[in-house]
Amino acid sequence: MTRDIPPPAGSRLAAWLDRIRERPSAAAAFQAAAESMQGFEMIPQLVESGVFKREYRDHRLEWMIRSGGADIVLDGMRKGNIRFSAELT
Repeated sequence: MTRDIPPPAGSRLAAWLDRIRERPSAAAAFQAAAESMQGFEMIPQLVESGVFKREYRDHRLEWMIRSGGADIVLDGMRKGNIRFSAELT
């Protein structure tokens, strides 16, 4: 899944980007970035299964509660697919 939003064709920015992509160091960086993103489309399934856990702490948890996400947090606690910065033992 690519979310490539290129600059307008023929623009100075598009020309610059084309020149940059020809540089070996930049081409390697673009390739490494693309490879690092492989598998990201599986994150929702990994969260749902509990293999990958979302972490809520401090301001993130406060934001979730203030923005109406209490049910999401509670559901995640029931499913075991969220965690907090300090787990209770």
